[in-house]
Amino acid sequence: MDDNAVHLDDQALPFWVEVTEDSDDDSMGILGGGNPELRMVPLGPLRKNLAATVDALHQVFADVAARGGPLPLAEA
Repeated sequence: MDDNAVHLDDQALPFWVEVTEDSDDDSMGILGGGNPELRMVPLGPLRKNLAATVDALHQVFADVAARGGPLPLAEA
């Protein structure tokens, strides 16, 4: 991990999220029927989750490309 990534782990960004009051956990969503709140989201877990998502999408596209032929995607 580089110094920039370590520095980001200590930071947070504000995000508007919807928080449901009937939920027992601390889950937040972008869409749904909750109350919108501005919350600080720590960059460490956000960076980790985004990296895992990008890795998974990379694997999906690699699997599709390995089948041969063009990738018939109008948008991604």
